[in-house]
Amino acid sequence: AIVDAVDRGDLGPDPRAASLRRGRSGIVGLVLAGHLRHAFLDPVTNIQVGVHVLEEAIRWRGSLTGGLQHYGGSPKDPATSYANKVFAEKQRLEKAARKGARGSRA
Repeated sequence: AIVDAVDRGDLGPDPRAASLRRGRSGIVGLVLAGHLRHAFLDPVTNIQVGVHVLEEAIRWRGSLTGGLQHYGGSPKDPATSYANKVFAEKQRLEKAARKGARGSRA
């Protein structure tokens, strides 16, 4: 669920998406340089690498919030803005899933 929230919070589900301001590309907004950028336009590869990078960030920072902040490029933000954005998106997705599950039972 966190990866879903990261992908929707960063650049959305379009594997060709890019943020010129932050140099991010692909579904989970990986920061890549030069020719490597094209290799990660494949959605599966992009998500696999993004998950690995996030796992390493969490391990290195010692918490999910710290890892998300590092992944989001603002590890020293005292307001933990990026992590809060991801957590809010995760809650939104979980709420939509619960609503959808209730609707499918009717």
